[in-house]
Amino acid sequence: MKLIFHKIFRIKLFFLLFLALSLTNKVNANQTYVKVSNGQQQEEEGKTIIVGKTTINQIDYNTECSCVEPSLQQMEDPDAESCSLNKLKLQLDTDGQGMNQDTIRDIVGDVHSLQFVNPKEYYFMGLDGRNTEACLSTPGGDAGEFILALFIYEGMLQKRQLDQNSVDAFFKSYLQYMKSQKFYFATDDEAIFHMERETGLSISIDSLKNPSESNKADLLSALIKAENQGDRHIKNLLKNPDLYNIRPEIVQMFITSFFNVLWDKTNLNREKLILDSLVGQPSESAFLEVRSNEICLEKHLSPLISVRKKIGDNWQSLFVNHIDAASQKRRELAHFFSDSVNHHQEPIDPDIMFNRLTKHGLSFLEVSGSRLARYLPFYSLDMV
Repeated sequence: MKLIFHKIFRIKLFFLLFLALSLTNKVNANQTYVKVSNGQQQEEEGKTIIVGKTTINQIDYNTECSCVEPSLQQMEDPDAESCSLNKLKLQLDTDGQGMNQDTIRDIVGDVHSLQFVNPKEYYFMGLDGRNTEACLSTPGGDAGEFILALFIYEGMLQKRQLDQNSVDAFFKSYLQYMKSQKFYFATDDEAIFHMERETGLSISIDSLKNPSESNKADLLSALIKAENQGDRHIKNLLKNPDLYNIRPEIVQMFITSFFNVLWDKTNLNREKLILDSLVGQPSESAFLEVRSNEICLEKHLSPLISVRKKIGDNWQSLFVNHIDAASQKRRELAHFFSDSVNHHQEPIDPDIMFNRLTKHGLSFLEVSGSRLARYLPFYSLDMV
């Protein structure tokens, strides 16, 4: 008789069997109910099979496990979603001066240590090696994706331009519509310091989140300038809008909308906003693009990836872009603008908008990537 045990549930299953048998009156209390012998690995049709024996209530069973090694997330939470990965495939796409593959593997970690999330239900951080947590990342983070969507939506409105009232309404509505519980926007300590010198105000990340009423107008006037932005993608959108073919006013209107919600204590959605301040000078030495396999795409899962690690006495960091995860976020944005925003406008096809988000998202990535990581090696990380 053969039983097939999945590793993740093996301990739980044996415990339940032990508990069930211990409650019967037919078995002596000193009897060994469950005994598992050491398994041996065998190769069968290219798969690693672990074969052993299990004794339950003095009856021997052959046991076999052909499953993949569970991830740390699955071991801590057996019900957690995963993509059943066997390994991560890292390859060099474009050579450059910077980080080698061994260092990238060290930063990213083992395949079984990855945590997977649904990109539609999780926030995106920006392309920055100063991010302090494992994350999903895309140019500009959530803010960059929403700016991209505003840009595409305006282009589909037959030469009509968005105004501040429209952007305010769209952003407030999206915070209610989105599946994620958080919306991310970043600055950095250098941008905050620059604003202090420009405005003459004493500014910290805390005071930027909750300024006095008298300082709000001066802060908004400063925040819409490129030199006072800490996210380098958004800074480039403001500084070089012609390279992206975007009206800088779109970026400025979004920034105004974000801070108006953040500062409005009567707006319950302000709790969803994350205003992060990145610390120190950036020092990325590679660019990594993360791609998902077919199973991950079907399950709407993407891995959170660390972008920095202290190796020896020095911190090593890299740019990470989740290209497939960002695509899922853009699909959500396309449906939001076509279904929830466009009630009284000319019809917007969500598939057409999604295709344009994809096309221009790649264009934005190419422009920002070429400026931020011009001489760095480019790698791709595939889920296998």
